[in-house]
Amino acid sequence: MRRLVAIALAPAWLWLVGASEVPRRAPASDQPARVTLSIVGTSDLHGAALPSDRVGGLPLLAGYVNNLRAARASDAGAVLLL
Repeated sequence: MRRLVAIALAPAWLWLVGASEVPRRAPASDQPARVTLSIVGTSDLHGAALPSDRVGGLPLLAGYVNNLRAARASDAGAVLLL
């Protein structure tokens, strides 16, 4: 019975011990942090996967998304590709 109680209380004990060792964060500033999130939505690409007359297609979209990801990486932003 004691062993069962010890096993049941172990997660609470670990939580209490761990919580006391967490460093305190500085108070939040008045202004929330801003993050640039670029959302790219795609639909029905199967009909235009290949370039037509060397224009468009998935290679163009891939280049755009790669450039956008590089831009967001430089300003600590993110890209959501749907």
